[in-house]
Amino acid sequence: MGQFQSNFQTAKQIATQMGNAGDTIQNATNHSIKKATRTTLSVNSKAQEANQQAVNNIHSVAQEFERMDHELHNTFR
Repeated sequence: MGQFQSNFQTAKQIATQMGNAGDTIQNATNHSIKKATRTTLSVNSKAQEANQQAVNNIHSVAQEFERMDHELHNTFR
């Protein structure tokens, strides 16, 4: 029987890297990056929310894959 293997750790690493993207950009440019607070556009806030949602989705999907891997492994044992 084939082996079931989850990529939860890889997904977690990717999500962490995405979560640290602001720091990576700041270090690469050696400029301080500040959140826009005086704009009439909500783009900055929406971009931050979208990035955080993407990180959350990666974690959620990775956890679901890991759960299914365990369930399938137990089924085919």
